[in-house]
Amino acid sequence: MIESELGRGTSVTLYLPRAATTTIPSPAVPQDNVRSQDSVKSAVPARILLVEDDLEVAQATTELLQDIGLQVVWARDGKAALAIFERDPTIEMVMSDIVMPGGMSGLDLGRAVREKHPDLPVLLTTGYSQYAPQVVKEGFVLLEKPYHRDVLAMSIQKARAGH
Repeated sequence: MIESELGRGTSVTLYLPRAATTTIPSPAVPQDNVRSQDSVKSAVPARILLVEDDLEVAQATTELLQDIGLQVVWARDGKAALAIFERDPTIEMVMSDIVMPGGMSGLDLGRAVREKHPDLPVLLTTGYSQYAPQVVKEGFVLLEKPYHRDVLAMSIQKARAGH
């Protein structure tokens, strides 16, 4: 569960089933490379570039994206995302938080991606409602935080369908 409160930040809670054994492997950390695709087949298979500066949110989102069958490439900010995007032509979609450090917002990133690849789907996420009008005005799909797996999957389908 991802909860976000204006002025207080974002909290991520994971509920996991009890393990049958006592050995618990350490959790995977998103890397600037491809995450393996689960055996679960998805109605929306794609390689997605996830841009999220909060490591815990990135981990939780990566797990949700993989759960619906997507391959995930992760970047911490807009500049890193553009670098990955330029060297990896197999990226089929971009999902980015709007508010990020480094001088480039998710909206700026979406504009830059759209300028070079107008048909590439871009899904923007935020916990701050003041960004919604501009995002929608510019024709991007907006996913408000906190979000759940089903809403995430529908938003991805909407973005891939051309809004």
